[in-house]
Amino acid sequence: MIALRKFLTIIFPQVCVACDREAHYFCRQCQDQIDFLYYQPRFKPLENLVDNTHVLGFFTPPLSTVIKALKYQSLHPIGSILGNLLYQHLPLPTNLDFVTAVPLHPKRFKQRGYNQAKLIAQQLANRLEKPYQPLLLRQRHTQNLASVTNDQERFQLMSNVFALNPNLQINLKRKNILLVDDVVTTGSTLAACATQLHQAGVGKISAVLVAHES
Repeated sequence: MIALRKFLTIIFPQVCVACDREAHYFCRQCQDQIDFLYYQPRFKPLENLVDNTHVLGFFTPPLSTVIKALKYQSLHPIGSILGNLLYQHLPLPTNLDFVTAVPLHPKRFKQRGYNQAKLIAQQLANRLEKPYQPLLLRQRHTQNLASVTNDQERFQLMSNVFALNPNLQINLKRKNILLVDDVVTTGSTLAACATQLHQAGVGKISAVLVAHES
């Protein structure tokens, strides 16, 4: 099997999904062209819920191209690549107890077969040498929030969308959590997740995102 994989790699070499150069999915040249976010963005829904929010870059090519490839083409290794980029470029907190990801609805998970945010978060947890835990479940599907421009309506749509994972036997009291997702728009989804975590009595919540879609 290993020999067959090596043979296929020679015949069909991996290429950068953003530019088609021969590379491991996301070449160094394209990584250098990311429209990096050199400031800590503020999202109104996250006020008093999330202590720090850091985003790698804007949702523009080549970063948006790579994220879409991860989400819709089942290119799982891109999750590790993006997790590494978060670790390399962002000022991450060190006093963490757990790393977790924004969950997918079970129906969406069944369709896709994986949660792209979890792949990113697991790699980031590995680099930080902190445990990854699926702290949350998504119990209700919502419409695409990109089409909703009213902040209050967004908040109402996200109400009770998430819940704590009942299968976890973990005391979250005063624990510091790193919450990971691939794309953030207004922060409403993150706020809904953070609300559930605070109800469990967590300490500080930090959020890390790959891209900001304005």
